[in-house]
Amino acid sequence: MRFQFRLEKILNLVRLKETMMQMELSAVVQRVEFLKRRRKDLELEVLKLLEKTDSNISLDWYQFQIMKVELDVKEQRKVDGMIDEVTEELLQKQKALNEITLKKKSLERIKEKNLTEFKLEQSRRVQKQLDEIYQLTKERM
Repeated sequence: MRFQFRLEKILNLVRLKETMMQMELSAVVQRVEFLKRRRKDLELEVLKLLEKTDSNISLDWYQFQIMKVELDVKEQRKVDGMIDEVTEELLQKQKALNEITLKKKSLERIKEKNLTEFKLEQSRRVQKQLDEIYQLTKERM
């Protein structure tokens, strides 16, 4: 007789959900890293523009620099907001992943327990058969 875990399909589904959640979590982490790099790039751009300020530059160029700095600062704020949103999403996905992982571990523990019980029962059956065979051979002698 072969061991069959009656919740195997559910366990496989939970494993699949866990894998999918890990992939989603990875995508969110990549988004956070991208936004942080973008924010850092904007900061460096603003610093470069501010360092270039020179008394020999034309008024038009100076106005352009000021407008560029203002736009970059606005974009930094926007990126900061996006980072906050994505970080919140990341926390939610981590929480969901933890819940799925707990479900998977619970099902795996149940499976291991059932397998242990199955092996014990098999062992008892085999032992009982051996005892019966021994009794039969002892009676024939």
